[in-house]
Amino acid sequence: MKIKYFFKKYIVTPMFRSLRMKLFLLTLLVGIVPLVVATFISRQNSQDAMRQEIIKQNLSKIEWVDSEFYNNVDRIDEALTAFFFDSNILFYSSKVEENDSWKTVGIQYFKTKLKSYLLANYRDFMTVKYYTFESNRVFSVSFEKDFFVEDITGDELEQNPLFKHEGGLFYNIQTDEMEQTIDGPYLTKIYRRFDNQEIIGALVVKLNWNLFAASSQLLTTEKDSRVFFIDNEGRIIYQSNNKHYANNQFHEVFQYIKESEEGDFFIHKDEYIFYRKLSESLYLVKTMPTSIATEFYNEILSSQLLIIFVTGFIIFGIILFFSAQLTKPIRTLTKSMQNIDGILEGEELPVMITKTNDEIKVLEQSYIFMIHKIRDLIDKEYKQRIETQSAQLMALQAQINPHFMYNTLQMIGAMAVDKEAIEIYQVISAYSKMMRYNMQLTEELVTVDQELNNVQQYIQIQQMRFGDKLSIHTQIEPLTTDMLIPKLSIQPIVENCFKYGFIKREIVWNIHIRTWIESENLFIEVSDNGIGIAKRHLSEILKNLSGENQLHFYNSDHLGLRNIDSRIKMHFGKEYGLKVESEKDKFTRITIVMKATKRSEA
Repeated sequence: MKIKYFFKKYIVTPMFRSLRMKLFLLTLLVGIVPLVVATFISRQNSQDAMRQEIIKQNLSKIEWVDSEFYNNVDRIDEALTAFFFDSNILFYSSKVEENDSWKTVGIQYFKTKLKSYLLANYRDFMTVKYYTFESNRVFSVSFEKDFFVEDITGDELEQNPLFKHEGGLFYNIQTDEMEQTIDGPYLTKIYRRFDNQEIIGALVVKLNWNLFAASSQLLTTEKDSRVFFIDNEGRIIYQSNNKHYANNQFHEVFQYIKESEEGDFFIHKDEYIFYRKLSESLYLVKTMPTSIATEFYNEILSSQLLIIFVTGFIIFGIILFFSAQLTKPIRTLTKSMQNIDGILEGEELPVMITKTNDEIKVLEQSYIFMIHKIRDLIDKEYKQRIETQSAQLMALQAQINPHFMYNTLQMIGAMAVDKEAIEIYQVISAYSKMMRYNMQLTEELVTVDQELNNVQQYIQIQQMRFGDKLSIHTQIEPLTTDMLIPKLSIQPIVENCFKYGFIKREIVWNIHIRTWIESENLFIEVSDNGIGIAKRHLSEILKNLSGENQLHFYNSDHLGLRNIDSRIKMHFGKEYGLKVESEKDKFTRITIVMKATKRSEA
């Protein structure tokens, strides 16, 4: 209880009662909170960008490694082709079948030939074998064994799988219950006679794993990343690190790769899986934890939070000092206003307490004077605005006797029908409907549909006057027709198009009327292709709408834009009103913005 009482008395209560503390907390929040929020947003955005960059870089790397890998394979294949450039191969291949003297010479030739060939390609080759099918022998040399010769059977060409993969890498994979053994990789080049393409020999080299290790090293630049070469059955041929994975562990990943129709990566069990199909029997796969981006930015976040803490501590001290200095005169003035409730109730005004001649004394004098005037001014100003605007609207609507004019127009219309002057009747009918609409003084708010009907009557009259020179386009969203707007909001804007927009315009006059609802607000747009508004005049209009000039109307014979804007603000709030856009000799566009309100919600 003592802790709670102490906290409430010395922390919470002063915080809510002290202007200095409020200013201090507000300044602190404005200074620190955006910094913290921006840091976390930046972290998230940067983390997403980092993920995208990781994906982009790895896809680029794996594509480059694909190219490099097969460039090396092509280079080795060219080395195998170059082996047969020696025309003596065919000669000595036939001599090993003759007498012992020529046989010895032939074997010595192949011994020298293969050893020199192996040493010339020591970076890539482990074993070199040359098969001659005319004598059914194979000559072999390797770094582990010296040169030796073996006899082969007559069906070696058909039985040995090495000769079925000419030009491609071959792996002899043996799998048992305990482990998998890989013999290879091998690369084979068949030697044929030029005249009849008969196979007379074959060169087979067993490559070392440097070809795969070099590609793996280019890809395993990130922590805990691994590279695999797998065959078309999902068996691992080579992997980059010493921690081996069984084929059954990799089977699920390979299934995703096989089923993927497009793309070169996916995410599987918190790992990025990048892959590339190198050939029909060989895939290159790289795995990498998805946590790499998170770990990297967690380190950055720690540094940022430390900076925020230090910066916040410094800002805390600066704000505390300046808030005390800035609010000291205010606190002095506060002491002189302790009896404000009594003053408002009519008690005698206190004598001046502030002894300084600065702004605080002026504030105290003005405050005392304002006490007398504030309520009267609020009531008087507010009522005056409402009465002025309502009176203006009513005065404009009642400039002539509406009942007399309406009845007279009805009589003229009947006479026009009797004389078969249909066009005159249509004009008078439209004008009389406008008069009836204007006579309904009891309705300050009407629906969009009602207002558009009144606009339609006005446009009908203008179309009878201008004919094909006038083109009207409307785009009315059905949901807007039941929304409430101040009466006579749209028609005066359309009228301005004719009075000001189309002066000396010889082109077809286009007027567009569009309504829509967006973010619970009603938008009504009226635009024309008239002469537009000069920048200076447009600036004056915008000042009038913003309230920089005193309330006035542009003309006495129609509702001005300021009047429409003021009535919208009066009914829906100061955040609503008119938006005016224009470009000289091109267009004028006026947009009415107000809260979307149905009659049932008003």
